Amino acid sequence: GTHDRAVGRTINLGFGSEVTIAALASLVAAAVGRPDATVVHDEGRPGDVLRLYADMSQARALLGYETTVTLADGLSRLLAWYRSQAASPEELLRNEVVRNWESAPQGAAREGA
Repeated sequence: GTHDRAVGRTINLGFGSEVTIAALASLVAAAVGRPDATVVHDEGRPGDVLRLYADMSQARALLGYETTVTLADGLSRLLAWYRSQAASPEELLRNEVVRNWESAPQGAAREGA
């Protein structure tokens, strides 16, 4: 095939630039129509990675990969998908784990269980 050189390699796919959590929170707030929302900073999680950047040079060289969707547009598309679901926001969030290092609430579905 045209991408045989990529077989067996680990290739990063991502946006191609870093974004701070504060900037991401602002983009999410804007996507949901709440640009003036207050962001609450919570404690870090054990083992949190402080910085992450997906080097996409191999994806470009081996696959010709380039991002075509901005982060803001991707968030808007994700919001549209959530809104298209039959479940209410409360139902979708019922089993959401806010702090994944703590025990899940009783009765909550656990991934991989």
